[in-house]
Amino acid sequence: MKKIILALCALSTTHVFAEKQDGILTFNGSIYNATCAIDINNNGGSTQGSVDMGRHPTSAFPEEGSEAGGTGGNGDIKIKLADCPTNGTLEVRFDGNLVSGTRDVLRLDNPGSASTAGGIGIILLDEDDDRIDLDGSIAIKKRVTDSKNYTYEMKAKYYRYTDDDRELKAGDANSTVNFSIEYN
Repeated sequence: MKKIILALCALSTTHVFAEKQDGILTFNGSIYNATCAIDINNNGGSTQGSVDMGRHPTSAFPEEGSEAGGTGGNGDIKIKLADCPTNGTLEVRFDGNLVSGTRDVLRLDNPGSASTAGGIGIILLDEDDDRIDLDGSIAIKKRVTDSKNYTYEMKAKYYRYTDDDRELKAGDANSTVNFSIEYN
């Protein structure tokens, strides 16, 4: 019993001292526009871009998988971002009317019309010349560092998607694709 009382006495004589400490928290950050300014092919900031694909003869497509265009300025696509945060991730999605059974070949507008080319679609290629999916999934994901302005370059080409020569025909070769650009 004496040992317990002595232990309690020893514990009761020790005190824990804590000094009062004052400090300062500093918060650092910036506020930026919810979106970057976007310019497609020098269109003045409109969300409507236009791509000149040029003129190509049917002989430029001798077999399925043949490509034409994407040279000499034809098919060039430049996505310019301005006034963005200095570090972020660019994500681009394309969603278009695709040739059946593909994820990356756009069908031409007005298929089946007498004035529309046949057997030809449009493909998009990234900066490494790899084909881009046009099915609404993330097609481009690029980390952007140390720049408030950034340009991503890609190109479009005509693409023969059929091996049936009877389906290949001359005509208008226009198409459209919806896109969304996110930068965060």
